[in-house]
Amino acid sequence: MTIGDGDRDARLPYREASALVDMSIEDMVTCLAAGEEVKIHGLGNFGLRDKTARPGRNPRTLEAAPVAARRVVMLRASQVLKNRTAGSLPGGREGRRV
Repeated sequence: MTIGDGDRDARLPYREASALVDMSIEDMVTCLAAGEEVKIHGLGNFGLRDKTARPGRNPRTLEAAPVAARRVVMLRASQVLKNRTAGSLPGGREGRRV
């Protein structure tokens, strides 16, 4: 699934815009659940990643606690997003490199 620029100057009433966003998110979830990658122009690529089980630790008690295997959604940021957000932290600090 790929979502493009569309009409940047489109003016929609709140209800229509909300319905459009809800439908887009529902389509994204459906595609991700089917194992497809979702590409949004200017934002990046969403995909799924399977993480294996691993040993963890309860930060409060420091007891060992297993972390179960799971599937997570990941976003691989586009170069456009990286360029537009570079150097945007207050105080001139640089953000974490992606």
